[in-house]
Amino acid sequence: MASSLLRHTFLAVAIATIIWVYIDSPKSAYFCPLSPEGLSNDWTDENCYFSTSYAEAREKFIALGNELREQVTAASGRGSELLDLLDVQSISYDIANADQYKSLQAINASTPHTISPEKDTVDAILLTMRVPDEHYVDIIHSSGTHGVEGYLGSAIQIRFLHELFLRNEEAVQHNNNSKQEASSESSGKVRKILLIHAVNPFGMRHFRRCNENNVDLNRNVLGPEEAKTVIERDPNHFGYVDMDSALNPVSSSAVSQQHRNDIPIIKTYMQELVSIATCVGSIVKVILMKGYYNAKRTIVSAQYHKQTGIFFGGSGQWEASIVALQHSIDEFAGFRLSSGLEYKQASNGKAVSAGYENTVGFVNGDLLCPSPSCFSITQEFGTRPGPAVVLALILENKGFNWGNYEFAYLTSNAFQPQRLSWRRTTLRGGMETLHAATQFKLSPTQ
Repeated sequence: MASSLLRHTFLAVAIATIIWVYIDSPKSAYFCPLSPEGLSNDWTDENCYFSTSYAEAREKFIALGNELREQVTAASGRGSELLDLLDVQSISYDIANADQYKSLQAINASTPHTISPEKDTVDAILLTMRVPDEHYVDIIHSSGTHGVEGYLGSAIQIRFLHELFLRNEEAVQHNNNSKQEASSESSGKVRKILLIHAVNPFGMRHFRRCNENNVDLNRNVLGPEEAKTVIERDPNHFGYVDMDSALNPVSSSAVSQQHRNDIPIIKTYMQELVSIATCVGSIVKVILMKGYYNAKRTIVSAQYHKQTGIFFGGSGQWEASIVALQHSIDEFAGFRLSSGLEYKQASNGKAVSAGYENTVGFVNGDLLCPSPSCFSITQEFGTRPGPAVVLALILENKGFNWGNYEFAYLTSNAFQPQRLSWRRTTLRGGMETLHAATQFKLSPTQ
């Protein structure tokens, strides 16, 4: 009976894996040139805003910033009212060169070739824009705190920049056709929009949720007292130790990367399917024993004692990416935000916040976004069912700690579905929220 159940479980896992990985793959290539002419004429498909790799996403982001800067420079001598966009500044942080996370140096990102494709950088673009009055809020929009989840956030940022590029082109064309000088009158009021791309570049590059130190950045932003509390508490405070064997399996039939080429491909796939089937069995067992809500609460509450485990929040020190994030907000932008937007994985209308009551260290907490001067929004868009996401995270983490990325395809498919319908729905939802934020105004009494 048990062997029959195991065979059926194995077969179901094999079929589900094939459907998940192959049917959900992109069906064609898209032509999305980054030249001004290409941006104006060839970016007709919404797939152009999505990227297949971290390097591609960063190239699009930086290139659009450069094109906007050139537009501003070209329009500067033709009347101050020609464009609402007044200034574009770019900056990058090479987090790999941080000395104990305390000496991050900003890199000039004025041109794409200033950054090596192999480097993992946190990039930012600051837009200074004209507004009718002083009641419009400043906005910070970040993407990629959870690495692999950042491809949607990146697409939203790239689309926002592209729409601004097209709007500027239209304004210039209208001015040329009218043969009139732009008005020199202005309210003198400006607002700033800071776009921070790929807060976790290593995770985005390698399709990981965590960074190179296996730290979940959205559990890492802790003050000294809070860090001391979580580090000194009982590791099994929320039941993590009880679930450790299921969440962090130590035995594996997976093959290390250096020996992978020496094994027949069918045997390699069979070994991976055995790992997946075993992990599925462990997850089902945990859910049956603890209940779905309790199991979810245990996982998302994070842990601060096992660096190789999933949902590790760090050892009390901020990771380099968090330092870069704070630096870009405090020094590069030179202002305290009035409204923040953080885009990561996301919601299908269900109570996705359930189980997070004990979770601390959020990026959008008071340490980086202090109230009442800062109001933070986290927008979520559903991808896969919770157990499937946890399965992908467990196996990817196991592969990472074995010294390779053999299960990264699972997290890639878990957090960035390739279906055009999903892409359209989530991209449009993200843009609606961002556009609503740009129109938000404080009342005169605030």
